[in-house]
Amino acid sequence: MQALIGLPLADLRRETLLRLRGTAGCTHLNDAARALSEAQALVDLLPATID
Repeated sequence: MQALIGLPLADLRRETLLRLRGTAGCTHLNDAARALSEAQALVDLLPATID
């Protein structure tokens, strides 16, 4: 996961596949990291202000 810290969310899906290959990451870790790339889409759906 250290290899992914600081990456823009937009690059996370692609870079996870490149950087966590083989013994660098297990399938579950790889899936979880790639799922984080969708966080920005969820944030964009939030209202501008939260009461």
